[in-house]
Amino acid sequence: MSAAYGDTRAIFGMRRGNKRKWPSHFSVSVKRGDDTHIVPVTEEDLPTANWLVILNHRPPLLDNKPALNGLKVDLALWSPSGDYLQRLQKVGPGIVDAAKTFNFDDFFRFLNKIAYSFAHATLRGQLNPLTNTFVYRDQGKRVRRYVGGDIVGRRDGRASDIHELDLVQIQSGSILYIAVRVHLFAFADFPAYVVIVGTANDLTMAPEGATYPVGLPERWIDRHLDQTSAISPNTGVRFHLGQVRQR
Repeated sequence: MSAAYGDTRAIFGMRRGNKRKWPSHFSVSVKRGDDTHIVPVTEEDLPTANWLVILNHRPPLLDNKPALNGLKVDLALWSPSGDYLQRLQKVGPGIVDAAKTFNFDDFFRFLNKIAYSFAHATLRGQLNPLTNTFVYRDQGKRVRRYVGGDIVGRRDGRASDIHELDLVQIQSGSILYIAVRVHLFAFADFPAYVVIVGTANDLTMAPEGATYPVGLPERWIDRHLDQTSAISPNTGVRFHLGQVRQR
């Protein structure tokens, strides 16, 4: 959570665990030649961006696919501050990481832990679990088979919350899957995911109006094409392999 969204949570003023407060200054690592310099900046000048993981496929389990073959993950670089490039320029010339990197297996396992915990608590354990071993034993790669893009969509008429979790059922052939729609930073319209965590049994309570056939996810990047813009060559900033090079 910290590696993927830490600085963004600070910009949004979100609470930290154990009643900790955000620091008055943040450290930005800037590489200049063979040397790396640590530049302290305030929250108002912190150049913050995130890699958003975009899945354009439904959970592979619904298509009876093995874990990873042929699946693609798109990445979008997103910043909560409209003056991101200006903030970069303030730290001086050099190379600055565009966004913090994180492990994909950890990220998918992180989504599964959220989804499984929510489903288990909501249904009071009345489901046939499929992914509990991924929670307990940290098996990151295999859990990707159960995670896909949002094939459900948010419920109409509800205002966007900071984060959104919705318990749903997905009908695939004769199997009724229990899944959770996980939408982190929903108010900023980050990509949403559907995570399958189990199957229904005779004791499972059906979420009202929340049983869905197998569909295809809406492409997040298509919905946001009008918000993308080219970087002006006059800014002195160049994107390259996940880094921002400032001349």
